[in-house]
This record gives sequence, C-alpha cells and structure tokens, in this order.
Amino acid sequence: MRDTRGFREPQVDRATVWFRRIPEAVIDEVIPRGEVFAHAGGFSITDPPLEAYIERVDGTAESVIGLPTALTRRLMDAVLSTYSRWCHDEAERWEGCTALGL
Repeated sequence: MRDTRGFREPQVDRATVWFRRIPEAVIDEVIPRGEVFAHAGGFSITDPPLEAYIERVDGTAESVIGLPTALTRRLMDAVLSTYSRWCHDEAERWEGCTALGL
C-alpha cells in the first residue's frame, strides 16, 4: 500500500490451493459455462463442480478470492496510524487530515 506522500507499507499474503485430479468429464462440464475465463486462477474455489476437487487451501480463502480482509485491515490501520501522527504534528500537517477526520 502506498499513499501520495510516499508512505509505503508492503505486505504479502500467500495462499496455495491443492487439488485432486479433476476428471475430464467435469472439465468438459465447466468450460462451456465460461466462468473459468472470469477468474485470475482459472476458476472460483466456490464453484460447486470444482470445489469437490480441492484437497486443501493453505492460507485463507479470501486470499485466493482476491481481498484478504485481515491483511487489508492491518494495512489500513498502519496507514491511518501514520497519518494520525502526521496530522497531530503541526510542522507535518497534511491537508488531507481534515478529510480523514484526524
């Protein structure tokens, strides 16, 4: 996460999805529906015909889907904490402080 003042709070959230072999018949059922073309990983882990073949997920399902809320909250808290310090230091006061309610 980076703001306009150059503050950076880099974080990584990783998830790995482990699959059992997906039978050709299931693949032939799923491809014509077209949903596999709408997901970065090729399909949604909540797609009923495919979720039965997920052996396990290391990490959170939110990370696989795309927005890990725990990490997002930590990043937002870090940024707001930094802004709060800037906003309470008159020498560093930033014009966005009022808009943020700080």
